[in-house]
Amino acid sequence: REWSRTLALLSEMNRASLQPDTGMFNDAIISCSMNQKWEHALMLLSHMQRFGPPPNSASFTGTIAACCSGRRVDLAKWEISLQLLEDMLRPELGAVERVGAVPTEVTFGAVISGCEKGNKWELCLRLLERMRGMGIEVTHTCLHSTIRACEKCRQWEWALSLLDMNIHTSVESRVLALCSTQGACEASGQLHHFGRHLFAELAASSRGILEQSAMPSAADTAAAAAAAAAASDGEATS
Repeated sequence: REWSRTLALLSEMNRASLQPDTGMFNDAIISCSMNQKWEHALMLLSHMQRFGPPPNSASFTGTIAACCSGRRVDLAKWEISLQLLEDMLRPELGAVERVGAVPTEVTFGAVISGCEKGNKWELCLRLLERMRGMGIEVTHTCLHSTIRACEKCRQWEWALSLLDMNIHTSVESRVLALCSTQGACEASGQLHHFGRHLFAELAASSRGILEQSAMPSAADTAAAAAAAAAASDGEATS
């Protein structure tokens, strides 16, 4: 019950007229998030907005993660996470509300995860577009959560189109995305479309590997240059 001890410590500091800093509040919010105590995390963030210390990106992100924790997210919780994201995007309003922290890819990832658990595939797509419009990197976590939402709602066409997004990802993440897309296509009776997409992807990868193997290595290039230089020196001497 680390979260309850952390909250008790903050309360004791307030009674002693000691002002905890943003980092201490953030630690408490993270502790609540890890224990799925989203109401307490929300209460802490609300206190920061009204009385200080000023919340930062980690404060909002931790609270959003708390709202989106667990296997299922009900309507109220994912709506709260969306509202918190909107609060972060508002301009600074002064000492009373103290909003304006900049969302990161982790923030968006938490909101998208909540929407995915709530089967809100359209919201996931909009959030991805918003990330791209703001110049925030779309991570494999955000992408996979969106594909998962499409899988649950049998949106196989969107799932296939998301696979074509050019992002840096690991092999494991790519396999997860492919499995979710396969599930979306299979549930909709469109497995043949997934097969075509997978074949095209494998063919493109094979071409890339063959082209790369056909290119001379740096060592080969250097050896050829040295040989050419030696031959040129020999001709000059003779």
